[in-house]
Amino acid sequence: MSRILRFEDHNSLLDRLSFARWHAYLADGRASIALMEIEARLLRLATLEPSTAPLVHTKPLRKTLQMARFIVENYCEALSVEQVAGAVGLHPNYAMFCFKQSFGLSVLDYLLQYRVTQALRLLTTTDLPILEVGWETGFCSSSNFYSTFKRFTGRTPRSFR
Repeated sequence: MSRILRFEDHNSLLDRLSFARWHAYLADGRASIALMEIEARLLRLATLEPSTAPLVHTKPLRKTLQMARFIVENYCEALSVEQVAGAVGLHPNYAMFCFKQSFGLSVLDYLLQYRVTQALRLLTTTDLPILEVGWETGFCSSSNFYSTFKRFTGRTPRSFR
């Protein structure tokens, strides 16, 4: 009996492979390539309409995509799981479960990863001071910005720039 690859399995595998490639690009000083690919991936996630997505037919997956869109549209705000879940009419615990099943990431990790991606974009494409980049991307303190940035990229914002 052959196993049918579910939509979320396929995307999870692609994302794991992509993260490794993006990390290599960043380590090799090819941040602009990584940023363009990351931005394209996030835009696809944020704009994927359930009615047009192949194999996206379950209500939990549609809700998960709506949560991802909500995060992308509001990442600069102080967001909680309760707010994200409430935006799509789900209980926070169920929302976290659905999100983790679909993306392989918690809601918080997805939010932080998106913020870091936007910070990478700003650090690459603008001359904004580093702390302002942190504020512009939704981080409420410099220490939180630096530690989260280093967690996802392996580098400080200053060494990246």
